[in-house]
Amino acid sequence: MKKLTTLVLVLVGMLMMSSFVLAQGEDVIVEPGDPVRIGVASGLSGEGIAPLGIDIQRGVQLANIDRPSVVVDGVEFMVELDPQDEQCSAIGGQTVANLYTADETIVGVVGHMCSSSCLAAAPIYDTAGFVSISPSCTSPLLTVRGFTSFNRTVASDGFQGKIAAEFIFNDLGVTKVATIHDGSPYGEGLVTVMSQRFIELGGEIVGADAVTVGETNFRSTLENLAAGGPELIYFGGFNAEAARLVQQMPDAGLTDVLFMGADGMLGPEFINLAGDFAEGVYASAATTPETDAMVAFLDTYVQAFGEEPPAPFHANAYDAYNVLLDAIEAVGVIDGDGNLVINRAALQAAVRSTMGFEGLVGVMSNDGTGEFFSAEQSIVTIQQVQGGKFVEVKVVGGEMEEEMEMPTMSIAEIAMMNPDFSTLVEAVLLSPQVLDALTAEGAEFTVFAPTNDAFAAALEALGLSSVGDLPAEVLTAVLMYHAVDGVTAAADLVEMGSGTIVTLSGEEITFEVVDGEVVLNGGQAKVVMADVMGTNGIIHVIDGVLIPPSIMP
Repeated sequence: MKKLTTLVLVLVGMLMMSSFVLAQGEDVIVEPGDPVRIGVASGLSGEGIAPLGIDIQRGVQLANIDRPSVVVDGVEFMVELDPQDEQCSAIGGQTVANLYTADETIVGVVGHMCSSSCLAAAPIYDTAGFVSISPSCTSPLLTVRGFTSFNRTVASDGFQGKIAAEFIFNDLGVTKVATIHDGSPYGEGLVTVMSQRFIELGGEIVGADAVTVGETNFRSTLENLAAGGPELIYFGGFNAEAARLVQQMPDAGLTDVLFMGADGMLGPEFINLAGDFAEGVYASAATTPETDAMVAFLDTYVQAFGEEPPAPFHANAYDAYNVLLDAIEAVGVIDGDGNLVINRAALQAAVRSTMGFEGLVGVMSNDGTGEFFSAEQSIVTIQQVQGGKFVEVKVVGGEMEEEMEMPTMSIAEIAMMNPDFSTLVEAVLLSPQVLDALTAEGAEFTVFAPTNDAFAAALEALGLSSVGDLPAEVLTAVLMYHAVDGVTAAADLVEMGSGTIVTLSGEEITFEVVDGEVVLNGGQAKVVMADVMGTNGIIHVIDGVLIPPSIMP
């Protein structure tokens, strides 16, 4: 769990956001002889983080060498890069976004690197009319929250997490998995998608926990998970925490248990930090086709920097830079004084309408939400540390479209198989009326599902120790207030912006979209994970318990 001090700093940063974002004009004016300035936001500091950010920065540098200028109406303007450290954090993302939006010379941004940073930066860029293209922010949340500024040249974890689950279950033959994430939207999102698909396949999640970035002792976390008898630990996070987890697994009784992560730890930095404990570890990542252009690019990379890429996102960064420059050349005009005039709204629209861009990572088209990759285009590599280096063991192409992945479990079954909903399941089992309603044949529901932490906070505020301490009629009213007849996706709520929803209790929930997040009842809760599909409806995970007006004091 995140420390209280970190939470306070994030909240303070959000409250201060509006004071730091300076109002931008509709146009960027670049005078003759001045450069077109592009921000490059990546994580350049922090244990295990810097190699990822340096790799992205290098990809943009190589793109800038290959294409150092834009040409509009026959007039050439050089391109200048402004790299900044977004620290792979929400606070770092806000700081960098405020810095860029306060600078009227910054035309657009390649970045950010981490999903936590992207989620924090996007509302700031939206307000200022900026455009950003991330080479590495993979959280599925980023393209369903209605951000106008955000785009990405990398596949969503909505695909990578499913492929990881299928590899674990089908290829490794593992049926019992424990999960750990680092509390970031990236890590938690990966774990959620992987877990759902793994359960659909017939696997069991025997434990789930989270660690705090920067901490070094995970022994108690691992010992708690060991009690469930997992065959594999799946981790959503980055190099430093991944390395310490595998180092401490033997002492926690997990000597023969496999370990798997994703692109946040796929690279030599993880091996350097973990040492011999890295051997046998698996990791997945979105990858690129082996074209002649890609081979030539990697040769140039090694010649320029004297080493193989330390992380997976160099080509995605190269392409993000070129997508942005294409858009600048498409919308820029030369005025009577020879100035290059770039309209910010037109630039956003140009990026969002990009079609058939031929990049290193493939032919990409923006779907209008910021996604440049569809599921059928995505390619995922699964690699294992063998002999002190990552070796590719499987490549999975994206032949399956996401629409073909039909859910196999009901809402109730999903909740029962997810350890983070154990309190919700306990409450429903104590209320036959709610159980009957949610399992009615032919009915479909939208359920706003509080996590165990949300219930714990609500019970503590009431001075109670369990949901069983609530009067039966109160418990039923509360649970019915979290369910809505019919299926309402998060995108539907984002599109409406605000409104009310009638629940099964007959009382209304209010909702509004604030900085891209769906907030319920004026702040009682917000949606932290959207669109978990079941055979009889959809679940939106929320971080608070909603209180029906009828039982409010």
